[in-house]
Amino acid sequence: MKQIKTFSTTPLKSRILSHAAYPQTPVSLRQLVQFGLTPSLGTLARASLFLREELPIRLSHRAVELDHLPNNLANMKSIKKVRDWYATSFCELTEFPHLKVCETHKSQYTVICVETGPLRH
Repeated sequence: MKQIKTFSTTPLKSRILSHAAYPQTPVSLRQLVQFGLTPSLGTLARASLFLREELPIRLSHRAVELDHLPNNLANMKSIKKVRDWYATSFCELTEFPHLKVCETHKSQYTVICVETGPLRH
């Protein structure tokens, strides 16, 4: 079983707070539907890049929100437990190694991303 990280540890808390300073990228239901209509390698590559950057930001926002609940709710054992789950997930995602892409795959990936182009809405 993996060890649950505690939000209150200073290095982790500072990393979470720095990520929480970034705004979350808004995604509409329409964009999600359009994105999933034509699954391709380019779509999956863009989705993985988006999630790689966006999930830590969203997890950090949730952990900070739980830490700032009113009326001493943040000190409840159950709230601390959920907050620490968010902190653990944040830690695991940010510590996951970046994938190295060889030159052959990098050129294919670039062609895929250019061909699929940005989503229009």
